[in-house]
Amino acid sequence: MNEMKPEERIIGQMNNSLYFTIPADVVAQLNLKKGETLTVKLQDGEIVASPKKKTTTIEDVQAIDQMIDKYMAAMQYLEDK
Repeated sequence: MNEMKPEERIIGQMNNSLYFTIPADVVAQLNLKKGETLTVKLQDGEIVASPKKKTTTIEDVQAIDQMIDKYMAAMQYLEDK
């Protein structure tokens, strides 16, 4: 991932919350999308915001298992070609 030089941002306010925008370069490099969750913490007097790690649920694993079962014969057929 490319390091970028620091950019200044203006703090805005919406209702009772303060906000700032994320530079487009950062959005692109981290492949951030609207609606995703960031983890925000204070570390050594600085704000650190990180994309929330996506976790795999048991439902995800079950869906993958079902897909593998459904297409196993086709995958084995292709493997033999």
